[in-house]
Amino acid sequence: MRLFSLCHRWIVCLLTAVVMLAAGCASSTPVTDAPLEATKQQELRQTLVGTWQHTHTEDADGQREPMNAAKITWTFNNDGTGVYHQVVPTIGMDAKNPFQWQLEGRNIRLSMETGSDATYYRADEWAAGQMKWFNYTLSDYYIVKKQ
Repeated sequence: MRLFSLCHRWIVCLLTAVVMLAAGCASSTPVTDAPLEATKQQELRQTLVGTWQHTHTEDADGQREPMNAAKITWTFNNDGTGVYHQVVPTIGMDAKNPFQWQLEGRNIRLSMETGSDATYYRADEWAAGQMKWFNYTLSDYYIVKKQ
């Protein structure tokens, strides 16, 4: 009886871990083409150059949450280089990661110099002072404001 109880607990723990792992993997969205006519792509490129701060995260239902836990910025230089900067005061973190960037239609491709896989965002809305990016990795939206 005791052996059955231990096996039962082990199976429940294993199934819980599998479900949690599957849920974590299910949160990403495959990168898809996001075509954009040449004049609009040039407009997006010109708008993107500068420093942008992540101010809010928006879920699929349109609920916005302010980004209070960290200060995150992306600086896009005209030459296709940039810097990702993340400051998390509660843990004393202040990290900068240089990247190369390019536009693939509305998709913004960031290749970090650390050698990790490219990160993709899709520009869904843009203006001179604010943009809305779809985050393929987390399947949510980032609201970013120009600094």
